[in-house]
Amino acid sequence: MNLEQLVRPCIWNLKPYSSARDEFKGEASVYLDANENPYRIYGMNRYPDPLQWKLKEAIARVKNVDSEQIFLGVGSDEPIDNVFRVFCEPGVAMR
Repeated sequence: MNLEQLVRPCIWNLKPYSSARDEFKGEASVYLDANENPYRIYGMNRYPDPLQWKLKEAIARVKNVDSEQIFLGVGSDEPIDNVFRVFCEPGVAMR
């Protein structure tokens, strides 16, 4: 089955969010656009990777899948909510 046929068109056509951190190649001392602290206090001046790439790579090695196939959510509610948002049309009854 073609995934594009299952996903709502308004979701399929969304452009992925991209931050300055995603677009910048290299290492910056501070990302002011992310409200990071310019002072390195105990190495806590930076937010963790919002896409959790290191964790996904570790899970991918254990599960023998590609890290881009892994979705991590905040608890169980977020992934369930995302499935409904992607595949179900609001106001349309299931048949």
